[in-house]
Amino acid sequence: MAALYFALLLLAPLMMASGDEEAFAYGIVFFVIGLPCALLSLVPIFLPPKPWVWVWILVEIAFGMTSVCCLPAALPLLIFWLKPETKRYYGKVNV
Repeated sequence: MAALYFALLLLAPLMMASGDEEAFAYGIVFFVIGLPCALLSLVPIFLPPKPWVWVWILVEIAFGMTSVCCLPAALPLLIFWLKPETKRYYGKVNV
């Protein structure tokens, strides 16, 4: 998901520079939505394994399942994420 949001960030300046008013507005929207979402998707990669980080990434996977283009990647990731070994790694005690 972080890669998808960074793609939005790369697309935003191109749309704003196109000269079309509607494309400029979409470019602003892409930037305003893409930046926080990219940061929220990227931050858990650098955090230590804690139970709340496991939940954070689970929510990210759920967001990925809302898009048809990301669904083929999100389903296997969800299956992996719900395994007891992954939960144990992140310190979930009720595995």
